[in-house]
Amino acid sequence: HEPLAPCGARTALAKIEPTWAWPHYGLRVAVAADTARPGNRYLRIVEERRGLEAWAPMVVYTPAHREGRTRLSFEVQPGRTAHLAVSLEDRSAKGFATQLGPQLGIRDGKLLILGHAPIEIPREQWSRLTLTVALGRRATGAFDLTLTRPDGTSQTFPGIRYRTPGWNFLHWLSFSSAGEDAGTVGLDNITLVNEPLP
Repeated sequence: HEPLAPCGARTALAKIEPTWAWPHYGLRVAVAADTARPGNRYLRIVEERRGLEAWAPMVVYTPAHREGRTRLSFEVQPGRTAHLAVSLEDRSAKGFATQLGPQLGIRDGKLLILGHAPIEIPREQWSRLTLTVALGRRATGAFDLTLTRPDGTSQTFPGIRYRTPGWNFLHWLSFSSAGEDAGTVGLDNITLVNEPLP
């Protein structure tokens, strides 16, 4: 769980990619304040203009979860032109293709997941996404996702397939400002928990 940090500071536990993205290229990731929210602070990802790298800036964690069940939960506030991509991957094998596990996107006020029609998600408001996936010998090729909207209503999407059926190792987790348009995304209460399965 990300600890509180002063406004303007970078995230304490994650790495920001690309490393040159701070701050004069128009790509910014920093702690910001929202006095209307409990805890006050959140992580803001900003792409200031069009034509920048389509995947940048990116917030990266390297949890190295190999077995059991992992639950990723976070709150997101997509701006009007924001495009957020969240990806769980295995990039551990040098010289081999990346294995793509669970992925989701938010673009134009829609939640995008493989095998489903776009799902409406409020822009400029806080929603919560909770993703659960089994790893290692218990991996099934699919994950479950719950969307909790600002009004407290929830919708669950079980058994979402991921792109590489053999993926079973959470080596890399990224939150990326995808696309080439300018935009802002807020992230808060990022929690990543791995627990054994019986």
